[in-house]
Amino acid sequence: MSKSITYFIRPMVQFLLLGTVILFQSCDAFRSLAGRPTSEEIAQKKEIILREKALEKQRLDSLAAVKKAKADSTAAADSIAVKKINLIAPAALGGIAGEGIDFKYCVVIGAFGSETNVKSALRKAEEAGYKTAVIPFKRGLSAVGVCPTDILAEVYNAYVQLRTEPFCPAEAWILVNE
Repeated sequence: MSKSITYFIRPMVQFLLLGTVILFQSCDAFRSLAGRPTSEEIAQKKEIILREKALEKQRLDSLAAVKKAKADSTAAADSIAVKKINLIAPAALGGIAGEGIDFKYCVVIGAFGSETNVKSALRKAEEAGYKTAVIPFKRGLSAVGVCPTDILAEVYNAYVQLRTEPFCPAEAWILVNE
């Protein structure tokens, strides 16, 4: 009878040992035996996928911003043409003296031969909260530029806003430095 008991006990002990090993082993051991990715590999892949999605979203957002800027510039160009706003290149005033300017557009609220007039116009625009720039021309005039930018839609919007300001003359124009 002792032989028959060991005959039944031995498989039970083996089964219990196997069950204990399975309970205390992670699924990763079985996954790796089966040639499947482990939890760590799955987490790494998930992180890579999330980074790739974030980069793709960033790329699409950038593309949308460029498309919007292009549409805004086209609309601004159309509005400038319809409203017959003066667009003047620096060459029309003899060219820019010195180093030149580092922006493409600005609203010019005046071009003066007198330093006093330049300072007065600058002060009025700056007191109203606008960014300004002095643009020296080769013929001795200095223009007071307001809202310098590289984006046509921004300079158009600035022009429209500036026209409501008391310091902005009716002769204001947009400088196009291309």
